[in-house]
Amino acid sequence: MARSLPSKVDKKMKNFITLLGFIILSFGHTYAQNDILDEIAGSLRSGDAHSVSRYFGNTIDLTIITQEEVYSKVQAEQILKDFFLKITQDPFL
Repeated sequence: MARSLPSKVDKKMKNFITLLGFIILSFGHTYAQNDILDEIAGSLRSGDAHSVSRYFGNTIDLTIITQEEVYSKVQAEQILKDFFLKITQDPFL
């Protein structure tokens, strides 16, 4: 009987440690996502199309105003760059 008690405690401890590990990893993943979102938001605010495009896939569905299309990464970066140039030069924005 004494032999089964440590086994149950060990099993519960392993389950607890596993659960704790998943919790820690999920928090780390959330912080990493927040860092990426902060970087993207900062790049959008500053009009840095190149920095934004680092997070594009090979193709991207991009909508600017009423223009919607699927573009390659290079094309989308150039369109975004042109858009940033237009909005920074527009005195009404």
